[in-house]
Amino acid sequence: MVHHKILKILFTLLLCIIVLFYDEYKALGSFYFYTLTLWGIFDIIKKKKIELIHVWNAAFGFIILSEVFSEKFNTSQLSVVALQFLIIANNVIYIGYVSCDKSFKNKIENSKEGIINYNPKKITPYIIIMLVFFFFFFKISSAIASISVGRVGQSEEESFILGSIVNALGFILPALIAYYFVIINKKKILLAVLIASPIFIIEFLIGTRFPLLFSVLGFVIVVLGKFSIKGINLKTSFFIILSISVLLFGSKAMQNFRAQGFMSNNTNDLIQENYNSIPASVLSLGSPEGVVDMTGLMFNYFERHNFMYGKSSSFILYFWVPRSIWPDKPTMLGHWLIREYRYGFSSGHSSSFGFTGELYSDFGFFSLIFVFFVGRLIAKANDFKNKALKSNSYQLVLGAMLFPYIFFFVRSPVTATINFIAILFFYFLFKKMFVIK
Repeated sequence: MVHHKILKILFTLLLCIIVLFYDEYKALGSFYFYTLTLWGIFDIIKKKKIELIHVWNAAFGFIILSEVFSEKFNTSQLSVVALQFLIIANNVIYIGYVSCDKSFKNKIENSKEGIINYNPKKITPYIIIMLVFFFFFFKISSAIASISVGRVGQSEEESFILGSIVNALGFILPALIAYYFVIINKKKILLAVLIASPIFIIEFLIGTRFPLLFSVLGFVIVVLGKFSIKGINLKTSFFIILSISVLLFGSKAMQNFRAQGFMSNNTNDLIQENYNSIPASVLSLGSPEGVVDMTGLMFNYFERHNFMYGKSSSFILYFWVPRSIWPDKPTMLGHWLIREYRYGFSSGHSSSFGFTGELYSDFGFFSLIFVFFVGRLIAKANDFKNKALKSNSYQLVLGAMLFPYIFFFVRSPVTATINFIAILFFYFLFKKMFVIK
């Protein structure tokens, strides 16, 4: 089986070389779209399950490749170079993943961690419901603003840390609700749906499609744990993919609310837009965040300035320090670099530089070495996810939470990691309330 690894790595390296010969922006985007799509379909059928590398590549398509076919961003030759770099970096992620992947050596045994004694505290359901109401009332103003005047009406001035905590709640609370009411207390699934529905409704109204998607997905994965300890098989995988597709198509209208809102006279612009290719049509469901555009700006900036040698990536170590205590605390790359070239942003606005941003700003093209190890870490996380989803233990919740973490890591590693730290906080908090081994 080592030969399989070598062949996969050699093919991926060949793909990197082919990418360098493309000098037309949309042609390159289309080529890589078909490459990821065909590989993803084949690999899911072969392995009969959804792995985190599939989630990663889906995020690459919907966040980065969708920008290629969007009319919202200006393009230049630098855009081609930026896209080539991002695609090569994505291939390096896959090489790192394959080099650490154990899925074809031996099947992971079902995770049976002994008998689990559930002894939830009596206050647990009240805390869950209280947190649901907290999330609802914290986000309701954003939902109203989004419906009435669009995304521009939403506040960008909220506390960064508090915002991360609330976002984490939106991800993990539905999974916790499903685990407490369906797995532990054997209640009807409908009851869990009703309790989690305020979260789903708020995320739908705000227009945050992918947070909504992964909130629902976390809920579904945990509910599936009630019926089987065999993990997510091929049939279930296709059911999840179909459900995701329906949710994405159903959320297409939310793009109008997010961009303009009901009060705008242009709410049909996005619906009337014509897509003249399969990649453009499929990726119109995505969420272009300007990662290619920002990567081009980053290349331009660091041609004239020194790299930061760890200062950018180290933000994750001190993000929690309040600015009131440290007034000169550095800001994230997405906050300060865009202001070197453009203006007119609110004080809280940040741009997305993708999974290569901080690393490139620190080490240039040598950042690809670190990107390789990110791929290996994803493989390790996938091993944990497989064991968690094949069990009926509390780890099922954390396994489900790896899906949104990996997805949003593609957009912003620092922000995704901060949110995941908050997820871990709630995960261990409720573990004390749910389980006594």
